[in-house]
Amino acid sequence: MRSRDNAPHRPAGQPARSVVQRREDNPKIELQNGVRWERLAAHDATKVDPLIVTYAPGASSSADGKMMRHESFEYGVVLEGQFTLRVDFDTYTLEPGDSFCFDGSRPHLLSNHGDVPARGVWFVLERRDLSYEVVHDHDSERNQVARQ
Repeated sequence: MRSRDNAPHRPAGQPARSVVQRREDNPKIELQNGVRWERLAAHDATKVDPLIVTYAPGASSSADGKMMRHESFEYGVVLEGQFTLRVDFDTYTLEPGDSFCFDGSRPHLLSNHGDVPARGVWFVLERRDLSYEVVHDHDSERNQVARQ
């Protein structure tokens, strides 16, 4: 037997574990830096954060616009708009359909220098440490790292 949304009926006493998360149920976080995270369906036992991210014009992944690093691997694909991705000393312009992957422990910064919001789907894997480091971008401070 199936329920109204075509999911199989569960016998009484069996815990429900949905495989579908409706868009209106996506947890959302609005950050002060103009970035919005929208968490997609995920299982508590996995080591992945699947996100729809939206960067307002002028927004960047850190509130002060400085590069940061953290323990994870990041994968993403651009859906709309344009992102600028800096990893180490390299800068990339990403447009719809472009994708990326990098070790989040490398200094990096994502930003939207365009006039329209930029959106993408990100997968952040194996986040072992929730602390972040901000990497100063000044020539005299290039090798210094400040713990946030």
